[in-house]
Amino acid sequence: MSEQRPNTYDDDDLAAKLEEIEALVAQKASIMATAMAECGKISEKIKTAKKEAKDDLSIPLKVLNPLLKRRKLEREIEKIDEGIDEDFADIWADASGQFCMFAPVESEAEAA
Repeated sequence: MSEQRPNTYDDDDLAAKLEEIEALVAQKASIMATAMAECGKISEKIKTAKKEAKDDLSIPLKVLNPLLKRRKLEREIEKIDEGIDEDFADIWADASGQFCMFAPVESEAEAA
């Protein structure tokens, strides 16, 4: 028979666990602050590169920004596709025709 655990806890155990968790939270906050500072620097470089593209190379931001977004989405789709088993994808494509909520809209299918 297993030993029954008491319904109480030791105050020293609680204090030690609280200190451990608080130290980890502080460590996490420090790492996040450092990362945010680095991200801020990179964001400034991105802003500068976009300004150069617009001012020096006459590339409109209305062209550049959607292209950047599209390329990012394409990379994400490729990453997702890498993880899908080819046989499973074929089975899903066949089955999706049976359910209208999964089937592609005709105008979208023609555009692809």
